Amino acid sequence: MYGAKREPAQEDLADLDWLIFDIQDVGVRFYTYISTLHYVMQACAKFGTPLMVLDRPNPNGHYVDGPLLDPSYRSFVGMHPVPVVHGMTVGEYAQMINGQGWLDGGIQCALTVVPCANYTHQTPYEIPIPPSPNLPNNRAITCIPPFAILRVPRSAWAGAPTSSFRYWELQYNAGDYQFTPVPKPGAMQPPHQDKRCNGYNLSTLDPAAIWAKSG
Repeated sequence: MYGAKREPAQEDLADLDWLIFDIQDVGVRFYTYISTLHYVMQACAKFGTPLMVLDRPNPNGHYVDGPLLDPSYRSFVGMHPVPVVHGMTVGEYAQMINGQGWLDGGIQCALTVVPCANYTHQTPYEIPIPPSPNLPNNRAITCIPPFAILRVPRSAWAGAPTSSFRYWELQYNAGDYQFTPVPKPGAMQPPHQDKRCNGYNLSTLDPAAIWAKSG
């Protein structure tokens, strides 16, 4: 459900009693698991297959932040007019897709959400298994909203091969920490590969402190 094929075909759903969606999301608009959720819901609605979402905690679910998506920029990395940090679990997000009529033609998916027991949006959550190679730990997950927008890989460092860099109308100091980006799992072709960069060491950031400040 990634790349050339993003939506299940009718033959994929043939003879299924249920389709189960059980994927750990991280609560940001451009993380494409919720885009896959949209297409799965759409296929289930078109072909009459009930969908069950096994809900999971959202590690960035304790706050909402960022502008709404302009629909003219809709793409696989941003499908719905929600903030950058939307604050919902995948189960809540699925209910919103149905409730807002965002599937093609306003069709409705036969949706069942199995909620998380004893979870509130103020519950800190340490993800036991990385949801992708680019997000190996909770530090990376709590840093993804700002750094991914700046096109910074979700690694332990951020910077540029200059003393400062410009993004949109803002100028940033590159920092005094030095590192050299090299290929690694989750970032096989990093920006500024093999160039000496000036920046910041993110590995010293405390995920709990980031969580508290973002809330």
